[in-house]
Amino acid sequence: MLLAAWAFNSIIWGEHIADLMVRGFRRVTRDRRSHGRSDAASGGYDLDTLADDVAALFEQRDLGGTVIVAYSMGSIEAVRYLTRHGTRRVRKLVLAAPTTPFLTKTEDNSDTVPAAAMEAQNKAISKDFAKWAAENELPFVMPDTILETRTWLKGMMLSVPLPALLACRRTICAAERAELAELDLPTLILQGDKDASARRCRLRG
Repeated sequence: MLLAAWAFNSIIWGEHIADLMVRGFRRVTRDRRSHGRSDAASGGYDLDTLADDVAALFEQRDLGGTVIVAYSMGSIEAVRYLTRHGTRRVRKLVLAAPTTPFLTKTEDNSDTVPAAAMEAQNKAISKDFAKWAAENELPFVMPDTILETRTWLKGMMLSVPLPALLACRRTICAAERAELAELDLPTLILQGDKDASARRCRLRG
């Protein structure tokens, strides 16, 4: 099962799905509520409800022996799903550029993002998300990323209703780290050293 990042939908996994298909793996992706092909929802962006959405997909598809690959925001949904619904359907977990264990700066989590900085970004996003996306584009791609790819990524992000984007950001900032200790399955964490945002979550905790 592939869980995408904030403002991304299942299309982001296209090349990975093609590779997994050649290798004979069954692939299941999900569009978070108000993302991609999912219906726009007026609420339900708290972490418990998002995790319950993942659980509903597991039940609907009767999945078992699953490997969850969770990217960025998808990581907190995966962790909450496992601590809330158990691991009986999941064999392994992969966290790619995860926003766990805890993104917000506190006294015992100092090398992360201050709450005031997060709120300032939220205000900029709510005022003009297209402008914010354009101004913050370069740190999130490699220098040789072609214009077509960057335009495609921004278009995917801009397709998500603004209230959903902001609600999801607040959920990311409120994620807890204590529940990570509850995980009892093989877990691989992949984190790039040039990550412009989620890398900070990895430095402590």
